[in-house]
Amino acid sequence: MKVWLMGKNCSVVRHAVVICLAMCCCIGFTAGSWAAIEDYTGSYSGTYSGDDNGVFHVIAGENGAVVGMGWSTDTSEAVEIEGSVDDDGNFDLQDSWGGEMTGSIDTDGHLTGTWTGGTMSGDLEGQVQDPDQLEAIAGNYAGSSTGDSNGSWEMTVNANGYLGGFIDSDTYDTIEPIGGVVNADGVIIALGDDETMCYGTVNIDTGRVSGEWYNYDAPESGTFSGSRVVDDNNDGSNAAIAAPGDGGGGGCFIQNLY
Repeated sequence: MKVWLMGKNCSVVRHAVVICLAMCCCIGFTAGSWAAIEDYTGSYSGTYSGDDNGVFHVIAGENGAVVGMGWSTDTSEAVEIEGSVDDDGNFDLQDSWGGEMTGSIDTDGHLTGTWTGGTMSGDLEGQVQDPDQLEAIAGNYAGSSTGDSNGSWEMTVNANGYLGGFIDSDTYDTIEPIGGVVNADGVIIALGDDETMCYGTVNIDTGRVSGEWYNYDAPESGTFSGSRVVDDNNDGSNAAIAAPGDGGGGGCFIQNLY
């Protein structure tokens, strides 16, 4: 219909009409086909609201696969997220609680949609993250954890916002791999192999880390703190995780970030 209307408004000269119609057809084809799955590649962060409230960070790969995590600010629990986005920006995500998130991403990287989970539902909204700011957060971090279990922790944050590392409990003499995500504002969501859930922040200016951890299976809770680790050897030798594929916790969903 757009092509017919534009053609109607062109010059009455036959050649001009033909040229105008040809140009309009080309423009219409181009506008409808420029988007591709890789155009939505990046890290997205936002909030969800309704019968439950919280935040989410997800990472979309060039193949359209999406993985990430969410955190309920109502119940202080972490949830893993996975799914896909198509070449029109429509996404369909599932979480490890059996919920679903659906919606779309526009050409400006603005994400909107709805979520459902059992008898609960609500809305969600987010935005693509600044890759330069994520790059500034990337690095190695270490610190201590206190509370019902005391010990230390280490993590490495990649440039796309993925984090991997471990919690070393002095109380129980155990090491728990963890995996998660960090957004461009430094908000951390992480989950351990033994269901330890972590929520905190990285101060982008100082590199200081602080937050809270919970393990409802125990049940236990506490706090964690630390800071960026300077790689004195400039060779990654201080990294919290040695290499992609060596674990990183967070269950089956978050491991796909590697």
